[in-house]
Amino acid sequence: MTKKVTTLLLMLLFLLVSPLLASDLQVHFIDVGKGDSTLFHVDDYAMLIDGGTLSKGPYVLDYISAQGISKLDIVIATHPHADHIGGLIHIIDNMPVGEILDPGVEHTSQLFEDYLDAILAKEDITFTEARDGMIRQLGPLRIQVIHPAKPDPGHLNNSSIVARIDFGDTSFLMTGDAEREAEAEMLNRHSADTLDVDILKVAHHGSNTSTTKEFLTVVSPDVAVIHCGSDDRYGHPDPETLEVLHAHGVEVYRTDIHGTIVITTDGQTYDINTEYEADPRAPPAAICKQD
Repeated sequence: MTKKVTTLLLMLLFLLVSPLLASDLQVHFIDVGKGDSTLFHVDDYAMLIDGGTLSKGPYVLDYISAQGISKLDIVIATHPHADHIGGLIHIIDNMPVGEILDPGVEHTSQLFEDYLDAILAKEDITFTEARDGMIRQLGPLRIQVIHPAKPDPGHLNNSSIVARIDFGDTSFLMTGDAEREAEAEMLNRHSADTLDVDILKVAHHGSNTSTTKEFLTVVSPDVAVIHCGSDDRYGHPDPETLEVLHAHGVEVYRTDIHGTIVITTDGQTYDINTEYEADPRAPPAAICKQD
């Protein structure tokens, strides 16, 4: 093969691959108080993971719209607790949604019934029960479901959808409210290569029911983000969880301390911007919960 032909082939390969990372990915960990809501946005693609509580639905919708987004390609409802699916009802009612990934476990609450009714009212939404091994390619985003394999209807937190999301060489692990039993299952089913990521969304608002030392050692994130509220009656995040993260040298960002957290990445490096300033490497005792 001549040098000229090789150069032409390399140029063609570059033209084919470069559109995949045409724009930076922005990941918005939206401050919804006690609850989860995370927006992934790159080019014309958008995915929302959870929507906070029912009262936060209008706020989350306004936030999404302010990013210039008029449609959500994928919505992941990690599990049917109110602080995760409540806000999704307003969003589903008022914004086009392509597909909803749901763990397929039922809850006895009226809110869960309202969530299902909102989906059924939209005939063009694809409803999919997410299972371990499922993959979605959303433009340059690769979304891999790594939990649940067999959801437990008796334990909604441990039935949470856990997804690994890759953009170039930058990776995220979104964990819902998965607790230590689910973490142990993932450690048994998946290799370190699958679980090892750059950025971890800490499960269950930083509760001590999650983020075991064994799990964190394998995931080995550089950055952890905790969705939690300053008025959380459960005391999330737990000091024990913060100690474990600090001992592993992880930079910790919290919505109760930092407000909305936005991570921007070109697929190689990333920048983190927060609504409020606080030291992400400060020891747990130095970043007490706000009153």
